[in-house]
Amino acid sequence: MKIKLLELLESDNDIYLLDVVSDNMITNNNYTGMNVIDKKLNKIRNIDLFENIMVYSIYKHYINSEILLYCPVNKISNFK
Repeated sequence: MKIKLLELLESDNDIYLLDVVSDNMITNNNYTGMNVIDKKLNKIRNIDLFENIMVYSIYKHYINSEILLYCPVNKISNFK
């Protein structure tokens, strides 16, 4: 038996999970930035960066929850 626990509805956005930091999920925001989503799938923060950003991976600092973005297509290796 399958039971649906939570659902996140998002239109016109191909969502993919980038990483989990401090019990929050980081997802893409339609190639313009990232969204931070909590355990109950509530969007708690939107981080706008710039158009057509392609984040390949995220490296996280385990002590202070900072992240480093790797975006080789956009020739960006970090974000402060």
